[in-house]
Amino acid sequence: MPVPLEDELIDRVLGNRYRLKRVIGRGGTATVYRAVDEALGRPVAIQMFNLRAGPEREEGEVSLLASLEHHAIVTLLDAGVDWDATGRPTRYIVMALVTGSTLTDRLSASPVAARHIGEIG
Repeated sequence: MPVPLEDELIDRVLGNRYRLKRVIGRGGTATVYRAVDEALGRPVAIQMFNLRAGPEREEGEVSLLASLEHHAIVTLLDAGVDWDATGRPTRYIVMALVTGSTLTDRLSASPVAARHIGEIG
């Protein structure tokens, strides 16, 4: 059975700085990894786009995230491009690692009060 591409990237270092540790989330256009910023010795989250995202969407997401600053939005720390063995580029963004339960976990634990729904929104 072949190893999933995401698992092949574990322990890879991006930008001579960010070491991928484990997958923490997957979506339609990207995979998010827990990683370590080896220059600063801190944990980070790295979103690596897959081939379905397309360069326009990747650039748009990076630009949008870079322009936003709000206490409820994860902070963009860095962005870059990594190349695989065949020379194919993969764009990635480095974000602050937010720990805690997911929204799915929270919703399955108990009903959410209207006040909290407003805070989440």
